[in-house]
Amino acid sequence: MSVPATRASVVDDEPLRQFGRAVHDRRQALNMSQAAVAEQAGLSRRFLNRLENTGDINPSLRVIVAVSRALKIDPDKLMRGIV
Repeated sequence: MSVPATRASVVDDEPLRQFGRAVHDRRQALNMSQAAVAEQAGLSRRFLNRLENTGDINPSLRVIVAVSRALKIDPDKLMRGIV
């Protein structure tokens, strides 16, 4: 009998947390509010908050690009060093 996979066994949350921290750090460096970044990226502030702080958001490529543009950084630079 097989055991069903749990969320923890399917998705490693650490890269998601690292990406969220990178977004947060870049936003802070630019002295931008979550509301300003979210508006420029076409996202809700609540979504951006969860992206930065929870590690439970697995952003699509479209979201990564939109957030990167709002933060005036290339997506590859924003994601550099994430395992």
